[in-house]
Amino acid sequence: MQEIKRFDLDKKPVKERFFLTPLAYLLSFPTVWRRKLKVNKVGMKGLKPPYSLLATHHAFIDFKVTTAAIFPRRANYIVAIDGFIKREWLLRNVGAICKRKFTNDTKLFKQIKYSLETLKNIVAIYPEARYSLIGTNAIPET
Repeated sequence: MQEIKRFDLDKKPVKERFFLTPLAYLLSFPTVWRRKLKVNKVGMKGLKPPYSLLATHHAFIDFKVTTAAIFPRRANYIVAIDGFIKREWLLRNVGAICKRKFTNDTKLFKQIKYSLETLKNIVAIYPEARYSLIGTNAIPET
């Protein structure tokens, strides 16, 4: 049995590689147009990075919509690594900040701080991203 190399959660995030940015736009804008989605920017005039962007995450196209909404800027997205086993290189090159699900992650805060203060980037956080591993609705905590 081949041992899978663990994600290096200590590795600092990077800005999205310049050659991937056009690809991100090519994947994002047609999806937004095809679904006739509208991005309303209220109170955004003059806003420049660094800042944290909080959004809800209900579908896989949310990353595409956010990419279109912050155009021409790019962001470091916080991403759960479970769907990217053996593809750490991809997450790193698109500027993702990696996180493990269902864990307290103090390293994540250090990565966010680094992205905001050193990279001067937008950090996209989806705090409501939740899905069940068994295909049922999550029970809200009381």
